[in-house]
Amino acid sequence: MRLKRGFNIVLNEYDHFEDTMTLIEFLGDIRRNKQIPSRVTVKGLDTLLLNSCDQEEMGLFIGELLRDGQSKGLIRPSAVVQFIVNGKITKDIHTKIKVRNEYINLENLFYGKVSRLAPDWVHAVR
Repeated sequence: MRLKRGFNIVLNEYDHFEDTMTLIEFLGDIRRNKQIPSRVTVKGLDTLLLNSCDQEEMGLFIGELLRDGQSKGLIRPSAVVQFIVNGKITKDIHTKIKVRNEYINLENLFYGKVSRLAPDWVHAVR
């Protein structure tokens, strides 16, 4: 399967992209108004959220940066962003990643617009 335009949250690398960066680099580029590559792998989303004092607040902050990057044209509508995370994707009322007995709600990041496309892949378009 090929990744879709927008934000793809996957447990394993689906596509090999030439551009790979950490989440901090990715968000930093958005803050500096730097253009994001059209096909990029981003690592560390789960780590940052798990290690933050307030997961919900950090998720909202990251979500705002993603939306800001899109509204400024830094993340093109045709961009394919592959967030690689460790854990298991689960779905009850909300779509989450389970990492070491902790759950990260992905819908906070993407304002509820998350679709599960495979057991190890969810997709979000903002």
